[in-house]
Amino acid sequence: MLGFYQSNIQWSFREFKNPRVMHTWQHYCHVFTSGKYAIYIDGDLKYRGQVSSSRLEVTFNGTVVLGQEQDAVGGGFIATEMFRGRMAQYNIWDRPLPHQEIQGMATCSRQHHGNILSSDVHDGDFFNVATEDVSMETFCQDLQQYIIIPANLAFSDAASFCQRTGSVMYTPDSAASNSELHRRGQTFVDSCTYFLWLGVTDEAEEGVWRSLATNDTVETFFERKDANAPNTNCVSMIQVSGMWYPESCTSKSLRCFPCEARPSSFMLLRGLCFPAGYMRSFEILDSKNGTPFFHGLYGYNMYRSPDGTWNLFDSEESQVVAKLPPAPSGLYPIGTHHWQLMRPVCDHPVGSTITTGLSTCEDDQFMCSNGDCISRLSRCDTLDDCVDQSDEEDCGTITIPENYRRHKLPKNNTKGQPLLLVAHIEVLRFVQIKDTQNAVSIEFYTHLYWQDFRITYRNLHRKTSAITKDEMERLWRPILEFSNVMSGQAKFLKAFMTVDKKGEALPPDINQAKMDWVYPSSSGLLHLSSHYTGRFVCVFNMFYYPFDTQRCLLAMHPAATIRDFVGFANISVAYRGEEILASYTVGGFRVHMTSDSTMKVEFLLTRQPMTTVMSVFIPTMMLVAIGYSTLHLDLALMQVRLPVSLTTLLVLYTLFNQTSSSLPKTAYVKLIDVWFFLCICTLFVIILFHVFVQKFDVPVAGNIVHVGGAKPAPRYTSAQRALQIMRSRLVPLLLLVCLVAFWSTMVVGSNRQRNASQGVDGGS
Repeated sequence: MLGFYQSNIQWSFREFKNPRVMHTWQHYCHVFTSGKYAIYIDGDLKYRGQVSSSRLEVTFNGTVVLGQEQDAVGGGFIATEMFRGRMAQYNIWDRPLPHQEIQGMATCSRQHHGNILSSDVHDGDFFNVATEDVSMETFCQDLQQYIIIPANLAFSDAASFCQRTGSVMYTPDSAASNSELHRRGQTFVDSCTYFLWLGVTDEAEEGVWRSLATNDTVETFFERKDANAPNTNCVSMIQVSGMWYPESCTSKSLRCFPCEARPSSFMLLRGLCFPAGYMRSFEILDSKNGTPFFHGLYGYNMYRSPDGTWNLFDSEESQVVAKLPPAPSGLYPIGTHHWQLMRPVCDHPVGSTITTGLSTCEDDQFMCSNGDCISRLSRCDTLDDCVDQSDEEDCGTITIPENYRRHKLPKNNTKGQPLLLVAHIEVLRFVQIKDTQNAVSIEFYTHLYWQDFRITYRNLHRKTSAITKDEMERLWRPILEFSNVMSGQAKFLKAFMTVDKKGEALPPDINQAKMDWVYPSSSGLLHLSSHYTGRFVCVFNMFYYPFDTQRCLLAMHPAATIRDFVGFANISVAYRGEEILASYTVGGFRVHMTSDSTMKVEFLLTRQPMTTVMSVFIPTMMLVAIGYSTLHLDLALMQVRLPVSLTTLLVLYTLFNQTSSSLPKTAYVKLIDVWFFLCICTLFVIILFHVFVQKFDVPVAGNIVHVGGAKPAPRYTSAQRALQIMRSRLVPLLLLVCLVAFWSTMVVGSNRQRNASQGVDGGS
């Protein structure tokens, strides 16, 4: 509420809001004194504030106009700013009234006339108004105002109808009011075959009848004494006598019913381009052409013609705006309906159709097609909260304008800059790692985020909302190509789009019939998730096998048609699979951009060497040990030493062939090849030694005899000496040098290779 004092706007007055009430007298008292003001409503202080004005005194040298705002002294009237209603006891005093005096007037216990001006005492000029004299008590009487709906419905449907009109099923509270309802109901006796339902029930407590409107106990007027029979918790009125009859609330009997208005409850009409929200307020009133009609508080009415057609009538222009064909159910235009225009409305030409919604739903609610109101959060939540299930209809989240072109890229808000795509790569699993083919098979998701400022959104209740397949097909979407995929392309599995909520909804549109929340382009972030599987090239460096660490990558870039117009920002990567695979340990994910707009996802594959150690290194060392052991056999066992050494060499060579066939072909020598070469060379030297040692086998004449009777020292042949030197010095020294050189190279080199890959950071 915005007020003026001495032509100065009182901005603090905006904080005060008072609900409107209809067909009920309210007492208002405004008190201004010493630069302060107070507002009393029905005798109670509702608001107090400070007057913002340099001149506080009020000079009575103007014109008092009631029921019309004057933009000039005694003039400047506008028809749309006219008061519609009843007014009484307008008074002005030259003193502040005490609270007790204000409360006495509000409760009709005392009457005072203003000493400056009183509408009850002073004369005035009246234009287009009717006057009547009433008693003081009239303003404090609690009047029951109801209308009879001549439509035959079951009890639950009748109660729902009243609720949809902002009322409640009426219950007489005295014998007089019961007789009055019976009398008024006779007007509809031809339409209401089984007469009337009443808004009273004892469902909560058997035998205790309470009003649906107030939940207070009521006086009953049952015709029979069996009103407390089981399963008869509702009441109907008998047409002949006006007495009450107990009924089952689930009875299939159809009856008319009275609806009692709630003073502060209005129906709101949406869809007609009202310039202000208050102009859409409607109420249901007594009959026109035998049917209750909907009265707009600001110029529009809806009534049914004798032929069953509903008319939307503009009382200010005295013409029918639109027509609604008779509904199959014969009921009223509550909820969503499609009207045929009889004059242009909201840029729609004559003869076109316009959709309206009539209900009591507030702006923070959603209107079902039948006029019921539910929470907006229940809209499109996959649950049927509306009886007619309309809350789960038309659940799209995108509003695409007619001039939208799918092949055109969205523009960046910064002129001249490319469209930025926020990218996130989600690696699900490694399907296969083929080092012999230099290939890695990966299953992964690409997540791309961007804003399209050509579209708007609706129903973004949750943090993330799905986009339907039809909407997805109508939107521009980025296309990625993969640079290092084998066979030219990755296999596309599926894709889906969502909207991530980034901002709040626009203020409610008072004329939107659908009552969906609308979000601007800046409040939504489009998210495209694409599921792929593909086989990608990875050149394996096998020199340090099996202690190698491979650095592979997944390279992608925008399609050639858009590559120069888009870029990536805030790139990230995550790995969702197992870190330890059959032969490798996966880790070290990172992603980065290159100058040609290629996004590279790099990762490390560290081989697990234990299997190779167990199957290659230990067996080869054992074979070398067997060959070496032949140097400890007697020279006379040539037929044993040579065959054992040869067999060991053949087995070692076979193992070498098997190992080489399981590794990729390379132009360089691998360290494992060097290992086999050293082992083979060692056995080869041992075999050659066994062959040539026989040439040194010269017989010795006798033994050397020591003085003193000691045992004679053995006399060795040159072959035996050569064999002893070979097994105790040459072969161990050769093996030691080779092992130290090999493993030093292997350990130092593999560590250097791993350290060279440390630029690949750990993935998220």
